[in-house]
Amino acid sequence: MISKPTATSRISGFFHIVISLRLIILLNYSFNYLFLSISIIIFSYKLDVDFLIIYLIYIDMIFKICLIFVFFSWHLLGLEPLVNSNWLKEKVCKAEFKVIEVGTSYNSFKNESIECANFTNFYTDGWRKGSDMLMPKAQELSKIISGLNITNSDNVVLYAKTASTLAIAEVTAIYFTFKYLGHENVAILDGGFPGFKKVNPMLIYPGENQGKSKEIFRHKLNKKIYATEEDVYENQNNQLTLVDSREKDFYLGINKLEGFDHFGTLEGSLNLPIMWNMKSRGLYFNDYEKIRNIYNYLKIKNENKPIFYCYSGLESSLNWFVAHEILLYKNARLYNDSLFGWTKKKNNLSVLKKDKNI
Repeated sequence: MISKPTATSRISGFFHIVISLRLIILLNYSFNYLFLSISIIIFSYKLDVDFLIIYLIYIDMIFKICLIFVFFSWHLLGLEPLVNSNWLKEKVCKAEFKVIEVGTSYNSFKNESIECANFTNFYTDGWRKGSDMLMPKAQELSKIISGLNITNSDNVVLYAKTASTLAIAEVTAIYFTFKYLGHENVAILDGGFPGFKKVNPMLIYPGENQGKSKEIFRHKLNKKIYATEEDVYENQNNQLTLVDSREKDFYLGINKLEGFDHFGTLEGSLNLPIMWNMKSRGLYFNDYEKIRNIYNYLKIKNENKPIFYCYSGLESSLNWFVAHEILLYKNARLYNDSLFGWTKKKNNLSVLKKDKNI
């Protein structure tokens, strides 16, 4: 887990205080007007003044105690983007928390999983379409989510089953999908299944399908985090940040993915391989300060509206997650179509360049 309190914690805590104080002031003024109105009625009809005044004072006290409770419990309305195993063990099997294992083997899930978890396979369950993994229609994605017994009111926690090469990227790609569909209460388990099992072995059970939700998951697209081809051109034309999330040899044009026809990267791009974010290339995220130093070193700034891409939006979803959710770069966007989508639309291939020194 990120050891230093994240920027998310600090900012959400600040807004928690501001919003809660405004709510308390607003409701307190409303109650005072009500109190005054009732007082006028009391004196107008010459009712038992002493009794009613004591009664109103009592109600006023109860009302303000409730407001204080609202203030200190506001944080329960949202999830931090990263949660740890100790936090999750208190939420396992609670109705309002849906834990989802992201893996590639249903047999592995049936053998062992976090108690009450459900299972999804990023590649076969329809989270993306085709070999170039383009984003399906929102209605199709909503059906997948409903099929995992998830409703709009649920808190969702995603975890990777293994530390395979792209396991954490599969998780962040699904996380991005939830955010794109407008579902805010979603988190990722830092350390994944191996980390949770080590800390909470008594909460590991054979996996069992949790059924489908009777409610239809309703989406409300958040297009602010989704970059288009036009957005990429705009960043290029205005010298704003593009970040290639692939390994260095792909970025430099030394190698390419099998089945992809082109070498190199989009013109003007920086390179941030996704494993720079992870401790020992595993399932735990690097410390906040280390991540911050990486971004400072590469000069990736929020004001430069960074767009992250790779071959198909999978690896780059991890970089987007770190930028947008941990560092709070709210201008960060994911170009999910990435290089497969870029070349499929027959864009000018001169934007793909090979490093001249190689």
